Formats: sequence, C-alpha cells, structure tokens
Amino acid sequence: MDATIQGHGYAKAPIDAACWDILGQASGQLVWMLLGGKLTDGAPMYRVAPQKATDETLAEIQRYREAGYRQFQIKVGSDWAADIARIEADVALLKPGEKAMADANQGWRLDNAIRVARATAGLDYILEQPRQTYEECQQVRRVATQPMKLDECVTGMVAAQRIVADRGAEICCLKILNLCGLSKTRRVRDFLVDNRLPVVAEDSWGGEIASAKLSNFATLTPEEYLQNTSDLMNYNTRSTGLGGARAEGGKLYAPDVPGLGTTPAFEGLGALVASYAL
Repeated sequence: MDATIQGHGYAKAPIDAACWDILGQASGQLVWMLLGGKLTDGAPMYRVAPQKATDETLAEIQRYREAGYRQFQIKVGSDWAADIARIEADVALLKPGEKAMADANQGWRLDNAIRVARATAGLDYILEQPRQTYEECQQVRRVATQPMKLDECVTGMVAAQRIVADRGAEICCLKILNLCGLSKTRRVRDFLVDNRLPVVAEDSWGGEIASAKLSNFATLTPEEYLQNTSDLMNYNTRSTGLGGARAEGGKLYAPDVPGLGTTPAFEGLGALVASYAL
C-alpha cells in the first residue's frame, strides 16, 4: 500500500488490522500472541474530566475514581485565559498518585501556549500537544516546567527518531490510525521504549473494533512504559462490534479469543456499501 500511495494511514490501518485478525483466526492465536506476547495484563485507562462547574467536575471525577481511574485528561486549547483557570481548578482536585494531562489538541496560538505554560509552572500535570508542529511544541517546551506529551505530530518512525534525538518529549501518544496500523505502530513503540520513552496506546476514535486493536496493542507494551490507554467503545452510544476488549476497574483487558477478539455488529454499522472477493 505504501508503494502505491503515500500517507492516508487512516485508510491503511483497518486493512492492516484485518490481516492480523485473519491470521489469528486461521492459526487459532490471539493477535497479542502473534505480535510478541503479553507484557501488561490490564492497561491503565484515563478519563476525560468534564468541562463543568467545580462541584460537578469533582463529583464526576469521584465517580471515575471509584471505578478505578487514576488518570484524567483536561480538554483545553480554546480560550487560553479560561484554560489556565480550568487547569488550576482540575489539578487541585487530584489525590496523591493521580495524574492529569492538559490536552490542547494543537489549539493555542504559540504566544498563548507560552503564557499558559508560564502561568501554570507550579502545577503538577502533563502538557499535551500545545501547538500543531513539532517545532512549535519545542518553543513551548523551552519555557515549560511540565513534562510534555506529543500526540498529533508523532507521525511515524522518522518523527520518533527526531523526538528521541532531541529529547523532545517525556511521553509519546501513538494513534494506530495515524501510524498506518498495528504493524508500524508496534515498530515505533519498540523504538521509543528501547530509548526509555513511555507511550500511550491510543487511536483517533472508534468503537469495539478499534478498542480491540488498542487492547491488543496495550497488552504488548511493557507495563513500566505504558502511560495509559482508552476504552473508546464506552464513549459511544452505538455498538459496532460484538465481544472485544473489556474495561474493568479502570483498566482495559484484551480479549482471549483468536484474532482481534471481536466481530462486526453489522446492524450498528449500517447497510453494506460494497463487497470484494478473490
């Protein structure tokens, strides 16, 4: 596929996953067995902190806490001044051992990203992808005291090599769709872990099928270098797969059946558009 068309990882990744699924089912093995074996039994998950009044936010975080979550993502990146207040308020709600990530999703203007980093210098949280490009994130990094997590600009092995060479981040988020599938994501992950950089097992979005991929990938990652993952299927209102990953106690567990461990729920996916056969 790469020889035919450059990029478009989001289109290539499902085909890559399907090939691993077919191989697993044909050989009677789980995908995480085929890709190297279990290194984490139950991957820690994060939950998005709500953008609500402080008392409502505290109540919701407490519900997540009781369900086993210990990592919380604060969505920021719009109004930088309001974002400073949100970060201050949400970080203050954390208990010992809990972690917060302030995810700007590339949204701040560069000067405002620097303002946020300086204004929150005394707070213990992870600063995530403040700007779109790697170079801009490094400008923010020069003034930030927080650990930096890079996300959208982790686009492949070349980007990973540059991050390692520059020591350009403390954590890298690996989105399977962004990296063209499980096969390439595994190679990038192995390189980062070899260089002692923790990773996040993530994807751009999805349901049961995407979560099955994530759970298999997270299971393959050394526990010490797995920051967190996400149960994407539990954010949705419609099911697109049967079986698959299991979320319990704030952790995501991979299926224990051959292949990816999930099958399509065709009613949820809608009408068939096209079919192909050899």
